[in-house]
Amino acid sequence: MLRWGVIGCGQIAFDKAMPGINKACNAELVAVSDLRDERLALVTDTWGESVRTFSDYNQLLACDDVDVVYLGLPNEVHHPVTLAAAAQGKHVLSEKPLCINAAEARAMIAASEAAGTRLMCAYMSRFGDSFVETKRVIEEGHLGQIAMVSASFSFSAYQGYTLDKVGSWRWTGKRGGPLLDAGIYLAFAIRELLGCRVKRVSASMSTVVATDFPAPDTTMGWFQMEDGIPGILSTCYSHNDSTFAIMGTNGKAEVYNCFAQNPGGHLIVKAGGYQLDFESQLPLLDHFNNYWKEIEHYSDAILNGTPHTPSARNALEDMMFLDAIEESAMSGSIIELTY
Repeated sequence: MLRWGVIGCGQIAFDKAMPGINKACNAELVAVSDLRDERLALVTDTWGESVRTFSDYNQLLACDDVDVVYLGLPNEVHHPVTLAAAAQGKHVLSEKPLCINAAEARAMIAASEAAGTRLMCAYMSRFGDSFVETKRVIEEGHLGQIAMVSASFSFSAYQGYTLDKVGSWRWTGKRGGPLLDAGIYLAFAIRELLGCRVKRVSASMSTVVATDFPAPDTTMGWFQMEDGIPGILSTCYSHNDSTFAIMGTNGKAEVYNCFAQNPGGHLIVKAGGYQLDFESQLPLLDHFNNYWKEIEHYSDAILNGTPHTPSARNALEDMMFLDAIEESAMSGSIIELTY
């Protein structure tokens, strides 16, 4: 049984990760840190006094009975807190994105390797059954040879959610906008589903709707994989869309809503004689299912000394992809990635 601490008790941590920790058969929630007293009081009201609370995350990291920490923090502090956790011998599950750029990712990996601790990025959609089913369809060859990919993940960030709340972390954080917020899921899914890395990128980033937002609210890009497969991606803050389409020589697979926090998802496959209309079988009432499976997988890997998926180096490759998108948009050039 691994003993977990949570640093940063926001909505995702409180509603998804913390219930997921307690549902996992090999994990136990023992400590939470947050700067806000009202959040810590809510933790005690919900989970009881057996879960200790701290206003300083360094106090949590100093606890001998905390084995691994989940980071539910703004993007720009994933890096320093991971370094501090590694120095205290703690494994880390960092909420996506792993950090804000590839340079930080390399430093986080180096610190974890030097300390002999684990580091994993929390791509919870990897554990959703619609995503798992999509991966199975591709790996079993039902689509034939993959020819191209189209990926989109966007959401409306208005109406009391983000862009009209200037105090939101999306406003105040470094390198904000939908590229890190939602686009990171596309980078992960492209690599994970196609089984190889991005080789070259051409992209555009602009502010289309949120003219006073401090970061671009729209990103579109073209990419090519190391094996030659081309694709397009898009992410923005102006509307809701979650669609991943994989075209092959034998047919097409389309998966909808596989990046959402809830365990839903709908996969439609039309490929020669193989037809599939798959909807998530997970009970929607267990709205933290993806997080529970993720935490159970990571805990099992730590306890048994087996690899976890995705690896920290996978997350680094995803950050390199996003860095290349931004570099291409700023320079107007096609960017070649070297791993």
